[in-house]
Amino acid sequence: MSNQPFFTIGLPVYNTAKWVGDCLDSILSQGFEDMEIICVDDGSTDNSLEVLNGYASKDNRIRVISRENGGVSRARNTIFYNAQGRYIYVIDSDDTMCENVLPQVYDILCKNNFPDVLHTCCARKTNGEFFPYSWTYPGDECFDESLTKDERVVMMWLNRGFSIFSATKFIRREFLHRSGVTFSHEYTAFEDSDFSFQLYRKIDSIVYTDIQSFIYYLPREGSASAKWSAKYFRSMLTQWKNFYYNIQFWALSDNIRDKVKDRETEFYRQYRDYPLTVFRELSKDEALEAVGIIEELFGRQIKQLPAEKGVNGVFHMLFRIIGMQRTSVLLYHYLKLKGVI
Repeated sequence: MSNQPFFTIGLPVYNTAKWVGDCLDSILSQGFEDMEIICVDDGSTDNSLEVLNGYASKDNRIRVISRENGGVSRARNTIFYNAQGRYIYVIDSDDTMCENVLPQVYDILCKNNFPDVLHTCCARKTNGEFFPYSWTYPGDECFDESLTKDERVVMMWLNRGFSIFSATKFIRREFLHRSGVTFSHEYTAFEDSDFSFQLYRKIDSIVYTDIQSFIYYLPREGSASAKWSAKYFRSMLTQWKNFYYNIQFWALSDNIRDKVKDRETEFYRQYRDYPLTVFRELSKDEALEAVGIIEELFGRQIKQLPAEKGVNGVFHMLFRIIGMQRTSVLLYHYLKLKGVI
């Protein structure tokens, strides 16, 4: 390995002893020597740290940092601070890298004059079934030189050429440190989304590839995404609330701003209709708590939406009159009476 490794592969680790070995094995089997692996144990209460130390004792490229529990964002920022590689890649420790990713990524980065970010794809494995995800090149119009950086990012997002997963991105360390972009400590879920928007507002060069870099596993028993949580649900919606507020102050043309407004309205419609399906997915108490969070964060915007026709429209009108949570109680009893739940 050279004095400066080409890649820093970072793993934030919290109570993933069941899976972190598979993650490390997938990295070590890449067939690429010029890398360091930084594992940040975020105060695990299982034997994750023991597993990490066992791997580190067998491979000097693995470095283990142990810290008090502070959340995944602080763990990722610790990786950024300690990274020495030319490019940084962070993967969750309950996921795995796809085969032969690093040699392919290395070739692409070299051939493209070392861009700020290389944007990859990923795959998802749910209950044993494999689903590839693809974020295609968002179109030349996103990189028109007349666009501001803010407009470029928004166009990428609007064109669905934007992945919020941090593990789809190989980031040049020099650029990352110069940009000052880090993970916000405010969020306990969807922190990847906030990070990605801030990162893309700073980049000067990005390259897209259809290589699948990692496999995202759901569900993982005991992982943050395995079951519904009011804490994570609120964090996700708070991130979007802050995003739609902050984007008002971005340097956007009126045309692009109108497109953002349309997407924002679509978002509010989606969560206005959430109570109509949530009782099929969650318990009564969880569903009502979720609806209460939606009403607290987006109630004003949802009340401004025009009601649809039919049965759904009746509930939309009730949302306005007595509120979403009270209406959801009536909806629960209605669905119970109909035998739907």
